[in-house]
Amino acid sequence: MRGGSGGTAVHVHLYPDSMPADPSRTFKFPNPESFPKDNRLIFVGRSSVLESLHRRCQSEGRKVTALVGCTGVGTSAIAIRYLHQHGNEYDLCLYFQAKSSESLDSQYRRLAGEKGLKLFDSTVSLDAASVRESVKSHLATQQRVLIVYDNAADQDELAPFLPVGGNCKVIITSSRNSWQADWLLPVRRLTEGESVELFRRCFRDEEGIVTGK
Repeated sequence: MRGGSGGTAVHVHLYPDSMPADPSRTFKFPNPESFPKDNRLIFVGRSSVLESLHRRCQSEGRKVTALVGCTGVGTSAIAIRYLHQHGNEYDLCLYFQAKSSESLDSQYRRLAGEKGLKLFDSTVSLDAASVRESVKSHLATQQRVLIVYDNAADQDELAPFLPVGGNCKVIITSSRNSWQADWLLPVRRLTEGESVELFRRCFRDEEGIVTGK
């Protein structure tokens, strides 16, 4: 598989407790439902953060970027926006809710199984650590991979899930600042003007049109 111009990208979106009824839809690109919705109509500012994130993802020497900001500042929205803007540049894109290791183990097991990457069939019984290693080994063989771990709490808890080797680019979103220093990309609060614009887009304007929908 090759991404970018003339290639076929594979996008996988896994929520903690659900898989699409039709698993073939999970692997179809372009598919606007493959990832959480990009609310571009109410997305305000953040151009400099997106530019910095893109430079980091394009850098050969950088594997991981942690978007860090206070709760509600929009780190998840930035990561999702980036997925929608640049996902077709990759051979494989993955999105995980990363609030707990238990949730990630469940998502990795579904990803590795018959409705996902087919790394093993239903007759094989593997413990969580073996499933993680199977997924990580597979990712290391791919040409260009982009992975988002959304709402991660702790670097030590996330570490066993992070791919090692290969050409994987990882975006982490978190409200905690306790990540490796060279991973950090701080996300600040919106300026007053941006906040007003966000409010205007989310609610009715003077003409009575709901601009955030």
